[in-house]
Amino acid sequence: MKNKFTKEEAHNNIWLGLLDLCDTAKESGLGVPHIVFLGIQFFTQLAVDCAPNEAEGRKLVKEAAEEVKPEKDFEKFKENAS
Repeated sequence: MKNKFTKEEAHNNIWLGLLDLCDTAKESGLGVPHIVFLGIQFFTQLAVDCAPNEAEGRKLVKEAAEEVKPEKDFEKFKENAS
């Protein structure tokens, strides 16, 4: 069976889905700091659980955090992904 999406499309769909989820959570009364905390906690746990060991999982999270882009790049990404 052929993949429905390319890897780039899947990446963009996940990213936009997370943005939609954040909007829903915010509309439900959760503050942005709480949403951020939940996201970091969730994905850190996922990284640790899926990595060969805890150190590798935490390294992955650290590397991802170091690649955070300035807001102007984030806005450009959202425009291109839509």
